Amino acid sequence: ILTCTSRETDILMIDMELPFMDCMSAIGYLVKNRKLKLVLAVADNWEPYWKKESLSGIDIFITRPVEPAKIIPGLKVNIARKEKLLKLEQEYEEEEEAFRKDKILNYTLHLLIDKLKCSETEGMAYLKKYAEAYGKDVYEISGIFYSMLCMEKKSQERKE
Repeated sequence: ILTCTSRETDILMIDMELPFMDCMSAIGYLVKNRKLKLVLAVADNWEPYWKKESLSGIDIFITRPVEPAKIIPGLKVNIARKEKLLKLEQEYEEEEEAFRKDKILNYTLHLLIDKLKCSETEGMAYLKKYAEAYGKDVYEISGIFYSMLCMEKKSQERKE
């Protein structure tokens, strides 16, 4: 466990019944801090763990006696599954970020249209002009404009 905390480790195989350690806390810490790629946990009986704790972070549960010949195929499958899940999570995060940026851009554009009494094309040209002038992309500028326009709108609402 100490080795895992000081550097990234691919696989940890831990005996859940170590008398001197709270294994679930250790696994939780290592998984949370992305120090492990795969966790194998060994115990005589898994039922007590299932009943009292969340076993998130453990990828493979092994019951004694441990048979190494059966572990290797399970490792290969779980490593492939975990890599696929990580890739999907990354793709999801990228899509979510793109969606968020587009949403802010669209909100900003509509606030500009209302404020400047212009068309959508003119509003977009306005944002692009500012983006170019300040060396930023249109999404960064739209975020800045959005904040300013929202503050202005709230200020006007308070006055009314």
